[in-house]
Amino acid sequence: MSKKFQVVFPDWLAEYIEKTAELYDINLSEVIRMQICIEIITAVSKYYPEYKPGIDLPILYKDGIKHSKDSSEREQMFKNFSKIYFEARKAVEYRMNKGKKRE
Repeated sequence: MSKKFQVVFPDWLAEYIEKTAELYDINLSEVIRMQICIEIITAVSKYYPEYKPGIDLPILYKDGIKHSKDSSEREQMFKNFSKIYFEARKAVEYRMNKGKKRE
């Protein structure tokens, strides 16, 4: 299930999102979702040191998030996006469960 949100960005951030979308040849929504998911994984693993994500983001970047129009590299990029989405969801669930225990 997906929801739509209207979000207002300052010019510098909007420009970054647009340039990133152009560089990777993906739509703006994908860039925003990816950045949020990466931040979730990073923040949860920093906030909860015992939480270990199932992916290593720097390796994923090196491995297959490339700005190439080559179809095999693009396929790998989207596989890595799927891994990031999956891990972000796990991180959110971990965080939400930890939050419930504190209440």
